Amino acid sequence: RRQFFSYLAAAILVAAGVQWGAGVYFSQQKSMQEERNAELTRHISYLDQQLRGLSQVRDQHESILTRLRSVEALQIKRNKTTDFMSLLPDAIPPGVFVDKIEMNDFEVEINGISDSTANITTMLDLLERSAKLADVEMHSIVSWKKLFGKVFKTFKVSFVFAPQKDEKTW
Repeated sequence: RRQFFSYLAAAILVAAGVQWGAGVYFSQQKSMQEERNAELTRHISYLDQQLRGLSQVRDQHESILTRLRSVEALQIKRNKTTDFMSLLPDAIPPGVFVDKIEMNDFEVEINGISDSTANITTMLDLLERSAKLADVEMHSIVSWKKLFGKVFKTFKVSFVFAPQKDEKTW
């Protein structure tokens, strides 16, 4: 009997030791996993902060692009008259005289006179071939207007002035 109780006591001590050892091992494993989870949480917070920063940078970039497009549009509008007046000498052949130019935003209407229909046709051809002009339309050609002792033909032509933007694309 004594031997039985000593074996029983030894078994209980061994079982308690194993139980205690397993408890310590699992407690350490739990602590290590909690440390890993905390590190992952910190890293996720850091990445979220980086994403918010990237989002702010993207918003700033879009804002800058919008302002850049606005400035570009203003520059095109500001230079349109100068660009148009630079284009006119190449588009108006000798023998064609401009009386009136009306410009409404980018829509242009020209009234003038010419000593021959051939000169008006040449002007129309030059206007149509210009890369900066679109929708060229001849509205009228009226013959036999006497001016300065000569017979002239009057004309009315309209088109859209479309100046080319720089080759840069933002």
